[in-house]
Amino acid sequence: MSQEAIIGVVVLMMMSSSVGAVALMMGGDDGPSSTGPSSPPPPPPPPKYQKYPDHDFSGGDISCEGGVEATACEAKCDANDKCVSYIHTANDKLCCIKHGTPNYKKLPGRQITGYIKNIDGYEVKEVGDRPAGDIENKTSATLPQCKARCDELSNCIGFNFNNGICWIKKSEGISPTYSNNGYQFYTKK
Repeated sequence: MSQEAIIGVVVLMMMSSSVGAVALMMGGDDGPSSTGPSSPPPPPPPPKYQKYPDHDFSGGDISCEGGVEATACEAKCDANDKCVSYIHTANDKLCCIKHGTPNYKKLPGRQITGYIKNIDGYEVKEVGDRPAGDIENKTSATLPQCKARCDELSNCIGFNFNNGICWIKKSEGISPTYSNNGYQFYTKK
């Protein structure tokens, strides 16, 4: 084979590879594919808890105990359907699980972190409650029960919760700002 023929074959092979690569980059297909069309990956799930370093929720305790590791403290809140938040201190490993988010305040230097429980289908946008806009309330409730009731109502935009009481909320009349009254507001996604 002559040198010109070899060069021609190499050029054809390079062009063929380039066309295939361009077709793949543009979403085309130059042959069978085992992966199929790609779609963007789903967004990552929200964290199990919103974390507030150097912040405390004082009061509203379900229980408090010293010498508890952070993971065990989270597990205590996970296991209690009325637990909305907890605090944990790094130095003495104080763990307090809480009914709501009372007396939210910054405490730099104490090595304390506040955590607010997230709920599937809802988000914590800020610490505290959005007063008014009430549809109805539930007493002796749990977080899952409040979520379930809000899910049932098409006009429910979220609910607040504190100490077994929740208020199911609608957009009409609800405060646009948050208030630190012990209740935590969960916004429906």
